[in-house]
Amino acid sequence: RTSTTHNPRVAYAGGFNTVVFWHRFVYKNCRSLPEKLWARLCFGYHLLASGAFRLLNDLRKHTSDRKNARDGIRAGWAWIESEEYAALPPVKE
Repeated sequence: RTSTTHNPRVAYAGGFNTVVFWHRFVYKNCRSLPEKLWARLCFGYHLLASGAFRLLNDLRKHTSDRKNARDGIRAGWAWIESEEYAALPPVKE
């Protein structure tokens, strides 16, 4: 069973890690334009669906993880554009 306590750092880390994992292991391994478009479409759907789920869960539990998750997603996008991320070795298939 998962913890029932509210921890904002978990929502932030979940958003951040989702973006970084998707970009590093899914998007960068797409070889053609249609694959990249499909990966973007699927990831957009994932963000929309998980955001809707998070909204419903926040309303039910009277918490506010949406802002923390959104901040983590934004930080993830910013980090994949950083020099630190660019310096990581490529992922081997």
